[in-house]
Amino acid sequence: MKLVQHRLIAMAAASIFFLAACNTKEAKEEKPPVIPAETFFKNPESFGWRISPDGEYISYIAPFKGHTNVFVRKIADSTGIPVTNDTLRNIYNYSWKGNRILYLQDVGGDENYQLFSVGLDGKDLKPLTPFPKVRTAIMDDMRYIPGKEKEVLIQMNKRDPRFFDPYSINIETGETKVLYKNDKNFDGWYTDHTGLIRMATKQMGLTPLSITVLQKPLHLIHCSPLRIKTTSAFSSFLSITRMCMYPPILAVIKQPLWNTILLPVRK
Repeated sequence: MKLVQHRLIAMAAASIFFLAACNTKEAKEEKPPVIPAETFFKNPESFGWRISPDGEYISYIAPFKGHTNVFVRKIADSTGIPVTNDTLRNIYNYSWKGNRILYLQDVGGDENYQLFSVGLDGKDLKPLTPFPKVRTAIMDDMRYIPGKEKEVLIQMNKRDPRFFDPYSINIETGETKVLYKNDKNFDGWYTDHTGLIRMATKQMGLTPLSITVLQKPLHLIHCSPLRIKTTSAFSSFLSITRMCMYPPILAVIKQPLWNTILLPVRK
């Protein structure tokens, strides 16, 4: 009987000691600080860093008046100046073209982005595509093409809200020229080193990828395992399709005097 009592007393003492140790450990441990949810979703201090074509300036995006805007500074300087001044919506997409900044902005909040051009000092702001209910996207800035220093290729659904047509646009005057009437609903465009659109692609359903040649000559160096079909209605067009999805392969397409293109094709 006494042995049982001693064992019970020992167990009780051990339990008290264990609980006391746990309480002491909890008292010594500090709880981690609570991180506000806004910290995870706020904009960084700066991002989107780029160097001007002449190598003299650096640009980046940073908050200004409560929204992200584009800043420019000289290489040797430590602080930049805002060249955009949007106080309603953030700016995320921009690029250099010569000594000007091009940027896309959702002016009306309806995701119909418009293209703007501004000088590197923040002056001479030009709305290039101020068309209501029209969405603009940059296709090719043609940055390194001689003779195209003031032109970029864009696509807009100005003619028909369903289809995006490719245009060339002058970044100083806003003058546009339609390059192709996109009634076939192409969603990808490929230019050569002169800025000429050579091919267009579109997704057809869930599986095939269709590639249409818009400008010839264009030669296939290696097209296996693609199926090649020439349409009779458009003898100058070449349609290349593959019906399966995986694994991905490469179709190597080359035209004399310009660079080789590697096109991902879903097998």
